[in-house]
Amino acid sequence: MDESNIRTNYRDDSFLREAFFEFAPCVFPGISFKDWFEMGFWNERYIPYSFLEGSKIVSNVSIFLMDIVLKGEPRKAIQFATVGTLPGHRKAGLSRILMERVIEDYQSQVDFMFLFANDSVLDFYPKFGFKRQGECAFTHRVENIEKKRGARLLDLSNPDDFRILVDLSEQTKPVTERFGSAKNGPIFMWHALYMQSNNLWYIEKEKIVIVCECHDKTLSIFDALSESDFSMKSIIGYLVTEEIENVEVYFTPDKLDLNFESKNGDLDSPLFVRGIDLSGLKFKFPALAQT
Repeated sequence: MDESNIRTNYRDDSFLREAFFEFAPCVFPGISFKDWFEMGFWNERYIPYSFLEGSKIVSNVSIFLMDIVLKGEPRKAIQFATVGTLPGHRKAGLSRILMERVIEDYQSQVDFMFLFANDSVLDFYPKFGFKRQGECAFTHRVENIEKKRGARLLDLSNPDDFRILVDLSEQTKPVTERFGSAKNGPIFMWHALYMQSNNLWYIEKEKIVIVCECHDKTLSIFDALSESDFSMKSIIGYLVTEEIENVEVYFTPDKLDLNFESKNGDLDSPLFVRGIDLSGLKFKFPALAQT
């Protein structure tokens, strides 16, 4: 396909935007971007690169411009997202062309690039200089936790609750200094809207939102939104029940005041990085900052 059919950065083009809304669930069943856009979360940082055939998008590679915190220092990066091709147009090299175009456009503008892949394409990204990096799983054994009352589930259909979440997503401090992100409110809100809407707990006394769920005697904490540093020892009492034996966090707990054990994680979406080497760094990139 001719590269003149590539369209990019078309958020404000209603025709192409609607074509993208139609494309996404065809490649990623159950995924939607329409509500996310209409609520104002598709900002200038999310940029699709798409092959257009007539009025239809047939292949896409999107990026999200990221402010990264790495070992306490600010970095600029792009995270790839929504990489896919319609079934009838696969094996034509369209994703390869789009990947090469993005790398050419941004390799001199950012410190590094990264993405989270699925098992079916693990051999694809190394062709572009990406290297797989191992993440860790972090767990804490619950002991002698003082139980507290005062956490409530946010209702995103309630305008006041919705505003609490949006404000905190925009103002929150990075949850980790080792390898995390800042200003990723739009990514967080995508997860909140489509994946985590039943797991958003607000502790008004602490002015914090904890995204978590319980299963198999384990409390899984996916994210924490707060404008200031907080004590997990204090927060966790609002969340655990008598049945909970372990806490696992889906980010690096370097800023938390609890002792976590780390081990190499068996992760569903392996991390690939281009431009930096994270070997020897024990980390888990925040799950709700992933695209």
